[in-house]
Amino acid sequence: MSWRPARRADAALATAWAAAALAVLAARPWAAALAAAAGAVCPLRHLTGLPCATCGGTRAALALAEGRWPDALAANPLLAALAVAFVAGGLLAPVWLAAARRVPAVPRVLAWPWRLALAGALAGNWLYVALRAAGAGP
Repeated sequence: MSWRPARRADAALATAWAAAALAVLAARPWAAALAAAAGAVCPLRHLTGLPCATCGGTRAALALAEGRWPDALAANPLLAALAVAFVAGGLLAPVWLAAARRVPAVPRVLAWPWRLALAGALAGNWLYVALRAAGAGP
């Protein structure tokens, strides 16, 4: 991994990310009410009966908001892990930027091993969600 010096735009991004992470944490007490008001219905599942790759995401988010980590991982492991990474990254980004003053140099196009890993993670998560919905999974 290569690194580059932080720029002004990086500081703005870290600040915005931190604000979003803090907003997510601040909304925890109202998570169930917000989800109910949104009326989360998966259009793919409603029309076809097949779960989408994000099915269980709302249940995972609500479980995380209530501190039920195992339930969140059971509902949708990939989305639960991404939600935790988003909040943790948002809280740490400004601290990292202030301390290190450098950021990873992210390429515009991911190398094929990274693309393959991402595709495998998405496919594996979707398979898990589909098997769980069919009653064959944990």
